[in-house]
Amino acid sequence: MIAALLRYGPAAGLAILSLVVWLQMGHIDAQEDAIKRADDALATAQTDLKNARKAMQETSTAIDTMRADMAGVLAQQDALRIGLGQRETEIGAMQRDVKEIRDWAGTVLPADIARMRTRPAITGAAAYGDYLSRRGALRAAGDQPNQNGRPKPGH
Repeated sequence: MIAALLRYGPAAGLAILSLVVWLQMGHIDAQEDAIKRADDALATAQTDLKNARKAMQETSTAIDTMRADMAGVLAQQDALRIGLGQRETEIGAMQRDVKEIRDWAGTVLPADIARMRTRPAITGAAAYGDYLSRRGALRAAGDQPNQNGRPKPGH
């Protein structure tokens, strides 16, 4: 038995060692594949993060531009409101001071003009389009409506 062990022992040890090395190489290859997949996933995640940062920066820039535009619109709205208030004050002063304007301001508006000043409560673009399509066109001064209530051709 000892003689067989001495005779076949080195070969058996070499076979076992070869088997262990072969198994380790399989584990190493599997780990290298896992590392490559992880590196690829990391590169993809870094690219996605870079794209997300770029999109966030563009969105932030767009928001800043919109805020600046909104500030301009609000300033213009304030200027218009102030101008309107001044005009209303001037018109009120004229109505108090000038008898002809005071008399004219007390008259009833013509029906077509009064209709132009009436506006229903409209919510949304579709409702506004419906409102515009339902309103009749105004007649030119001096025109009389024909049988169907529409202006005469050419007017």
